[in-house]
Amino acid sequence: MFKKYMLNRALSKMVEDKLYEMALDEVEKGIIKKGAWARALSQSDGVDSKARSIYLRYRVESMKNENRIINAVIDEVRKTNKNINPRNQYIKKSSKNHIKTSNSIEPLESDRTQIIINIIIILAGVLSYIYIAYK
Repeated sequence: MFKKYMLNRALSKMVEDKLYEMALDEVEKGIIKKGAWARALSQSDGVDSKARSIYLRYRVESMKNENRIINAVIDEVRKTNKNINPRNQYIKKSSKNHIKTSNSIEPLESDRTQIIINIIIILAGVLSYIYIAYK
């Protein structure tokens, strides 16, 4: 149990370091999220060097939030499409509530298409929200 905790903690630190690296790369390329920059400036008394370090913290926080949103979207799509199992078989319930599997390709294509449509719709909403939030 303790080893698993330590492994998860180490992994979390590695991911966070990578996020900071990505945020710094964005800053060096001139890609700045105005909302996060404004928050950083407001907390740095207008000192650019201080604002930059605060901005990096906010940007990493934002990336973590974006990841949480994407994971939530994926989980929601999975919940709404429970009729696909990991073996790519179409699952249907008979009138006696017994589960039967079929390797029929037609329901699979229909289900995959619906999953893709659901993902596109949800991601479009998420991206619209992110765009508005950082505009």
